[in-house]
Amino acid sequence: MNFNIECPINPLSLGQVSVGVLVELYKRGLHPNIYNIGNVDLSVYNLPEGFVEWLQIRVKHAIRNIGKKLPTIAIWHINGSHKKIASNKNVLWTAHECDSLTNVEKSICSLYDKVLVTSEWSNEVFNANGVKSEICNNFFDSNSFFKKDIRKQEGVTNFLL
Repeated sequence: MNFNIECPINPLSLGQVSVGVLVELYKRGLHPNIYNIGNVDLSVYNLPEGFVEWLQIRVKHAIRNIGKKLPTIAIWHINGSHKKIASNKNVLWTAHECDSLTNVEKSICSLYDKVLVTSEWSNEVFNANGVKSEICNNFFDSNSFFKKDIRKQEGVTNFLL
């Protein structure tokens, strides 16, 4: 199945989700057209062998295969999602942490055929605000957890995520 995926590829929040999704697509042998949002930064990840080459090919291949007939999944914030790939089927996978949606957010969500949120609470908020959504939980990605030696300073509290 051919499809487009538009997402950030970096160590920030949605970038972490995106990299986890892309690694899973790679492991499953899928070949989507990948459109990255912003600069690519994979420096913090422990990635499977061959993944970076696959990613480079999928990004390079994407612009040559753009077309409205392919469905598109966008992993991004609601604000900014009004700029999207022209596709006959668009899915927005977003995170939202407030207890209501603004009129602008509702308007942007209405551009999508399907809106996916990451929790039951977000799903309740979206539906209560007139935006039909479905739950697509974030997942645990074992590739993102590994031992990293750090220099600890005496008398300094360190917080790590």
